[in-house]
Amino acid sequence: MTEHSWTLGPFSTPERVLDDRPEVTFDCPVSGDRIAWAAKDLFNPAAVVRDGRICLLVRAEDHVTS
Repeated sequence: MTEHSWTLGPFSTPERVLDDRPEVTFDCPVSGDRIAWAAKDLFNPAAVVRDGRICLLVRAEDHVTS
């Protein structure tokens, strides 16, 4: 394989940063229930630096109950 000046890497397998967080909850104003909004999945992260702080925005899902 030929290396080019524009290539990135080498890459290594990262530690998992995002993980399910069942302890993170909020009180739903519609149902009145306490929702563990990140209990099932966390994905699609995006980050921005503002005022020297890193803000992480993620999409999350709770466990659906019937």
